[in-house]
Amino acid sequence: MSNLSCIFVPKFNINMSTETTAAAQKQYWLYFGVSLVAMLAFLVIKPEWFWVVLPFVCTFFVKGMDWL
Repeated sequence: MSNLSCIFVPKFNINMSTETTAAAQKQYWLYFGVSLVAMLAFLVIKPEWFWVVLPFVCTFFVKGMDWL
């Protein structure tokens, strides 16, 4: 029975490196800055829509800090 479960599990050779290059990290910080400005603009202009940009701000902050 245990051999049967191995049939459905594909064997991949994937490099699971979590190292972020300096260029990619600079790009994440740039995206964070742009999305932060967009979020603040939405907060001033259309406050009920600022949450639309919030996931981008949070995601790019975490990626810029290299926590993910």
